Amino acid sequence: MAQLKRTNVSAPPGSGKTRLATRLAVAAALRDGPQSVAAVTYTKAAALELQERMALALGIKDHSQRNLSRQIPYVGTLHSLAYRLLHIGKGQVAGEHLADFCGYVNIPPPRDRYASVDDLEGLWWGGLDASSTEIDSLLRVLASMRHTGRSIEDAYERIPTARQLVTNPGRMAWLAQEYNLWKHEHDYLDFEDMLEQGCTVPIPCKTIINDEVQDQSLLMWRVVNAWAEGGRCEHFWALGDGFQSLYQWAGASPDLFFSQPGEWFHLPVSHRLGNDSAQYARAILQRAGYESVPEWRGVGGQPVDGTTFYLARTHALVGLFEGELQRDGTPYKSLRGSSPWSSRAGQAFRACRLVERTGWVMPADALKNVVKQTRLPLPRRAKAAVEGMGGEVSWPEELFGGLTPTKAADYFQHSDYFRRVEAVHGAEAIFEKPKISVSTIHGAKGREADRVILADSWAQLPARMLANEEGRLAEACVAYVACTRHRASLEIRDDFPGHLYPLP
Repeated sequence: MAQLKRTNVSAPPGSGKTRLATRLAVAAALRDGPQSVAAVTYTKAAALELQERMALALGIKDHSQRNLSRQIPYVGTLHSLAYRLLHIGKGQVAGEHLADFCGYVNIPPPRDRYASVDDLEGLWWGGLDASSTEIDSLLRVLASMRHTGRSIEDAYERIPTARQLVTNPGRMAWLAQEYNLWKHEHDYLDFEDMLEQGCTVPIPCKTIINDEVQDQSLLMWRVVNAWAEGGRCEHFWALGDGFQSLYQWAGASPDLFFSQPGEWFHLPVSHRLGNDSAQYARAILQRAGYESVPEWRGVGGQPVDGTTFYLARTHALVGLFEGELQRDGTPYKSLRGSSPWSSRAGQAFRACRLVERTGWVMPADALKNVVKQTRLPLPRRAKAAVEGMGGEVSWPEELFGGLTPTKAADYFQHSDYFRRVEAVHGAEAIFEKPKISVSTIHGAKGREADRVILADSWAQLPARMLANEEGRLAEACVAYVACTRHRASLEIRDDFPGHLYPLP
C-alpha cells in the first residue's frame, strides 16, 4: 500500500480555495476514475455544486442527482458519506422516531423538523438565540458532549439561556440515560452514532479532499483522519481558513486545523477584498489575541453585481434591519430562512398583481395559494371549489366578493410592505429579484456581495462570551467572517442595541 501523503492548504477569504478543491477533485477523477475520489464538504449545496463541476469536466451528460450519486458516489457531507458507508436505512435514523421517544418519557416533541443527513450544516439544532423544547436541549447537549468531549454539565452551561430555561442539568442526565437506552433497544442511530461508526468503515478512495475543515469538531476530524489512514487513500487534502471557524461553541477550533500533520501551503492573495479590507480583517484577529495570523493581501475591491448584504450577529438584530427595509419599501430577501419576498403570501400577492395582465387567467396552483393566504372571509366552499382545479383558470370573482385581483392583493400578510415597494420603486419592482439580502453572520458564510452593512452589536449569549479569552477568540472569528463578505465596501452600523464588539 502506498504511503499516505497529507497536504494542508490555508486560504483566506476570496483566495480561490473552492476552485482549487474542484481542480484537485477533477484531476484525481481523470487519473484514477471518479469512484476513486472522495470530497467531503460542509454543506449539501457545496457537494451538489462540486458534483456538477466534476460531471462537466468528466463529460458526464446526465446530471440528474441519481446518476451523479452513482457515477461520483463519494462527494457529500461528512454525515451523508458515513450514512452511505454504513448501509443503513432511513428507518434506523433516531430522528425519524423522536416523537415516540418523547411520548415514552412524557416530554413535548420538537417544534421543528429533524434535519436529514443531507441537510446538516454546523450542527443541526438551529441558531444560538432560538427557543427550545426539552428534547431540543437534550440533543444539543448530547451532541456537544460527543463532538467536544465535554461533560454533560459543561455542555449544558454552553447552551443558550432560552434552552436552559426549559430544563436543568439533573433532568438532562436522566433524559440522556433514557435516550441512550431507547436507541439501544430499537437499534437506532443518531447523527453522532453515524460519525462514530463511520470511523470504522474504510472509504474505497485513493484521494480524499476535505473542504471547509475549520468548521469540523474533534469528532469530525477523527472520522476524516480514520478514512485517510485506514483505507487505500494515497493523498489527503485538507483545505480551509482556520480563522473562519464559526462553530467553536459546537467544538470547532482553528487549532484543530493548524495542528494537523503534513505539508502546509498558504494562499496569500484574496481576489475579493481590497488590501485595506484585508489588513482590517487581519487586525480583528490580532486585536482579539491571535498571535500567528498569516500574512495575506487583497487585490480585489471591485463591485461586480450591485448586491448588498445586511448582516448581524443574531436573528433579533437581523429583524431590526428588516424593520427598516420594510418601512422604507426596499425590496430584500433572506440568504437563509424566510422573508416576505419568498413567503407564500408574497407569492400570492405577485400572482394577484400579475393576473390582470394575463387576461384574468392564472395557474390553478397559484389560485389555490391565493385562497389559502388571503385574509378575506371567503365562503366555506372556496377552498373546496379550487381544490380540484388544474391547468390555467379564470379569476373567480364570486369567491372574492366581486373584488378584482388588484384589490384582493391588499388582503395578504405583508401587503402593506409590497405596496410601499411599488410606490417607491415602481410596479415592476415586486417581480424582480432583490439585490439586497439580510442574514445572520453565520448565514452569510461562504457568500459575498459588493457592499456589506454590518450591525456592530453582539447581543445576549455572544456578548457574555466576550467576558473570557476563549469567548473573545471565538467571537473574533465571527467578526472576521462578517468583515470579509464584501467586495467593494463595508459599512459598520453602531446604532443598534447590545454589546458593541471592539472592532479596530
